[in-house]
Amino acid sequence: CALDLTSEHAAPLEEEFEQTDAFKWLTRNASQFGFYLSYPRGNRFDVIYEPWHWCYRVTGH
Repeated sequence: CALDLTSEHAAPLEEEFEQTDAFKWLTRNASQFGFYLSYPRGNRFDVIYEPWHWCYRVTGH
């Protein structure tokens, strides 16, 4: 499962999302809730960097 996230001050699906407080919060806290950045810079899939695209990792809780 994946989500495209943005904030009220950032254009949707733009790299500028990484400058928002929302992105900073996600970077610090998302893993605690099972989320991770889908396509970081230099990802193994060779997909462009997408700071707005986060995936949820299903765990056996």
